[in-house]
Order: sequence, then C-alpha cells, then structure tokens
Amino acid sequence: MVIVNTTGGTPSIALTLNTSGVVKAEYVSGSGGTTLVFRYTVATGNADNNGIAIGSSIALNGGSITDAVGNNAMLNLNSVGDVTGVLIDANAAAISGVTGVNGTYRAGDEVLITVHFSKKVLVTGIPELGLNAGGYGVYQSGSNTNALVFRYLVVAGYKSNDLDYYVQGSLTGGNITDEAFIAAIRALPVPGTPGSLAANSNIIIDAVAPTSPTGLAATPAVAQNIISWNANVENDLASYKVYQGITANPTVLLATVVAGITTYTHTGLDNGTTYYYRISAVDNAGNESTVTADITSVPKVSQVITFAALTNATYGDSDIILGATAGSGLPVFYESDNTAIATIVAGKIHILKAGTVNIIARQAGNSIYAPATVQIRALTILKKDITVTANAKSKTYGDVDPELNYTFTPELVTGDVFTGSLSRAIGENVGDYAINQGSLVLSTNYT
Repeated sequence: MVIVNTTGGTPSIALTLNTSGVVKAEYVSGSGGTTLVFRYTVATGNADNNGIAIGSSIALNGGSITDAVGNNAMLNLNSVGDVTGVLIDANAAAISGVTGVNGTYRAGDEVLITVHFSKKVLVTGIPELGLNAGGYGVYQSGSNTNALVFRYLVVAGYKSNDLDYYVQGSLTGGNITDEAFIAAIRALPVPGTPGSLAANSNIIIDAVAPTSPTGLAATPAVAQNIISWNANVENDLASYKVYQGITANPTVLLATVVAGITTYTHTGLDNGTTYYYRISAVDNAGNESTVTADITSVPKVSQVITFAALTNATYGDSDIILGATAGSGLPVFYESDNTAIATIVAGKIHILKAGTVNIIARQAGNSIYAPATVQIRALTILKKDITVTANAKSKTYGDVDPELNYTFTPELVTGDVFTGSLSRAIGENVGDYAINQGSLVLSTNYT
C-alpha cells in the first residue's frame, strides 16, 4: 500500500511525444492502494505517430509517495508495458487537395470529385461542395477514410472551362470530424492554386447547347434537293445535323455537316416526292440544339424550251404564231420586253410599231417538272414601204390651182392616216411644174 500526498505538489510521469516534445501525466488517484493512476489530457496540437515514450521515474513535484509507515517509495518505473501502440493526434484533419476525373461533361453526366484530408475523417449528414459551373457536388462516400467523394450532376445551363470550387469556404453542410471527433478544418486550397481542383484536374463543363439554326431553306432540282441555312455564331460549334424523311418531323439523320459549311445537297431522290427536312447545331461538347421547324422540297424533272430564231417582220403584218415547245409537253408562255412595240395576244405576237423587241419564252414547271431555263429571241419589225403617186393636174393661166391629190400602195394599217399635203413648184407662167411631197407625211412606222 502507498500513500500519496499532493499538498506540496502533484506527482507526474514525463511522456515524450515524437512531434510535440515532453508532456506530463499527473497523478489522479490510487492513494491507499497498490495502483496509482496518472492522467495526460491531450492538448490541441499534441501528436505522436509512433507511440509515446514513458519516463523512467515518477517526479514528485513537491508531493510525496510513501508506504503505510512513512517510508519513501522507490520512484523508478520498472517493467513498463509496450506503449508503441499509444498514438497521440490532437491535430484537426485538414484538406490536402481536391481531384477529379479529367474530361468534358455535358447535361446528364456525372462528375466524381474527391476531397483529400490529412487523415481519416468521419462524416455525418450530407456535406456539399459549391462549384463554379453552377450547383453543388453532393457527398457520396468516403466516411472513415481520408478521401471524401462528391457526386456532381451536370444540369443544362452549367458551364465552366476549368471546373473549380467557388472559394476556400465552398465545402459546407454536414459534419466532418476525425476519429477523436475533432471538427475537420474545411478550408480548401485557394481556387486555381496548387492543390485546388482546377490545378489538379482538367474538367470542362459544357451543358449549354447552341442556338437552333435559322434560315433553313431548300431548292429543288432534278432528283435532288439543295438544303441551306444561316451559320451559327457560337465559337465552339462542331457541326450541324440534317434530318430528313417523307413525313413531318423527320428523325432520320441524313448527314452531319462540319461547322463552317451551311449547305447540303440531298441526291438520288424520286422526282415528284415531297421530302421533309429539319436541322440542329452541335457544339464541341456534343450539346445539340433544338431542331428547326420542318421545311419541304419536291425534286423535279428538268425540261428544256425549244424556241427557234424569229424572222424579221414588217409593221402591219398579221399576228405572228410562236412555235416554242417544252420538253415536258407543258404549254410555253410568252411575254414582250417592250409592249410599246409588240404585245402577246392569245399566244401570238401582235405588232404595234416598228423596232426591235425581245420575246421571252417561259415554262414554270409543275409538281413533276422543274422550271425551264428562260429562252429569249429578238424580233426586228421593219418599217412598211408605201409608194405615193401624185395625180397629174392642169389649169388655165390665171386660174386658181386645182386640188393636188394622190394615190398610194399598199394599204395603210388600220387607223393610220397621212397628214399634210402635196405642193408644186413655184411659178405662174405657162409650162409644166413638178408636184412635190410638200408636208405630206406618215408615222415613223413607214418609209
């Protein structure tokens, strides 16, 4: 039996910690018995990772340890048990780094992000990690290890060219402690610096789809349709997808057209069949825009107009029959480029005056045939030759001149008339005098 007297001081045993120096385990109880209890209260920052070392003797520190009759006890510590398994760790768990799986992720993808701690930690509740693409990574697993895994679900609209957390305090919610239930230090490495998610990994979040293309149009041709659209403005555009079918809202992918090209020719088609088209835009991350509204186009058979050169006509000629034909057998329609010279009446050229006019032949096509190439032929309308013959006249010296009249051939065009009158050479003496044209004229359509 030993008696411990702490009036003058409390006995203690020195403990050496390999990272924190010497600490004391002070006497707590056991006086009057054969076993004394010493207690060491671990202080923040104390640590020993290979087992504590116990001093060789008890320090009295002004106190006393005696037997029942007052004899001082031997203070040397003999037969000390193995304490290599007694480890001290009063340092809070701290974050050493954050990592993720490299790659480009889009809407619906899942990114696993790991937060590494300096030692094993325990998790209760649901911690979250705020990320700069938008939203949070939610704690998934890792309690009772030094690596906590967070699951980040990419949602439409999220975007980051180098995924990282917002700030050092972005790890929030739940409880994270070490095995001694000391709260972990949650300060993350400064974003973008060594140890941060952005520094350790190369993760691109792109859940922003391009805008739907505009200006979709189709031009039909023989057994083909030429599709065109306006270029998108996104700088990360990869391609356009062209969908086609023979019913509305087509879903069959016809072609993928690389960015920078805004046309596609769909060949090998059945003339006269209606084809439906719509397109979308796709970026480098694979995000696809909404598809455009449908357009339709009907490929058609080609046709050629045969239109012979026109021979010269003369003012006053009857209406000219035109004989142009289309390879399709469809009727050809005509027009004049100068309706002051000639017009088209019932498919014939109706001459109005002398001059040169272009006659245009068209065939606009139908549901089977494409429009024919327009054919243009020039028609020269010559002036009509008229011969005027003055009738011979006579008078007696001193009489008034007789009326000067004339005959002409051929007939004038209906509605045309001479204006003015004939004249004669000057003189009143007996003799012969020439009868001249004088002011007698016709329009410029005659010679």
